[in-house]
Amino acid sequence: MQGSCIVLRCRFLRYDVAFLDKRITTHHSIERATMNIATYNAFCRIALIAGLFIGCAHFSVVAQDYPTKPVRVISPYGAGGPGDFLGRLINEKLQASLGQPFIMDNRVGAAGNVGTAFVARSAPDDYTLVLNVDFTLGTNPVPYQNTGFDPLKDLAPISLVAKSKSVLVVHPSTGVNTVQELIALAKVKPLTFASGSNGTPGHLSGELFKQVTGIDMLHVPYKGNPPAVAATVAGETQVFIAPLSTMLPHIKFGGLRRC
Repeated sequence: MQGSCIVLRCRFLRYDVAFLDKRITTHHSIERATMNIATYNAFCRIALIAGLFIGCAHFSVVAQDYPTKPVRVISPYGAGGPGDFLGRLINEKLQASLGQPFIMDNRVGAAGNVGTAFVARSAPDDYTLVLNVDFTLGTNPVPYQNTGFDPLKDLAPISLVAKSKSVLVVHPSTGVNTVQELIALAKVKPLTFASGSNGTPGHLSGELFKQVTGIDMLHVPYKGNPPAVAATVAGETQVFIAPLSTMLPHIKFGGLRRC
């Protein structure tokens, strides 16, 4: 499974921002891209993606003067996760290129809604961004009655940043090596699967896996992907679906097993 990285900007800003050698798209293409995200199969969009979002504003600025002060980049997911790591790498490059600090600020909760809503409500000065995933924008409005933001009205794309695939991993103590073996085990033995929170890609993809295969596993939500990974490596939970970039070191050194 694969997710695609996008960058958003406010649709009311009347200037272009160059970001990672990509220019802001037109309002029409922004709307089409955002609507495409909303119509994707929610359960298949479970991999890491990143995007920068900017709070709406009815003003214009001179692009070449931006930024004139430090820029805050909100990460709505836990510190130490792939999104947080990617954001810090991007911030370093932006600071070196633009001459102002880009400061990461982790504001977690509600499957990314807390941090995203914070940016949507922030001052319209284009100095508060959010590094996010498309899942937060396209799927969260379904399980959450009030996300605190409207992805079509409050945020708009700036640029694509990254793509990543997800992987199904199990703790070695399960003794399984394939998906078929995992399904067979789950039918005779109670299993648990981890996620970074209720309503996250890991949670919904796990529920979809249960539905498609006809098995039952107990969902154990954690406060972000890093503690969910740690719990699975420790054997507190047996199954986890998460970005490959997060799981690869544990797979390589035998802490987790890819099905």
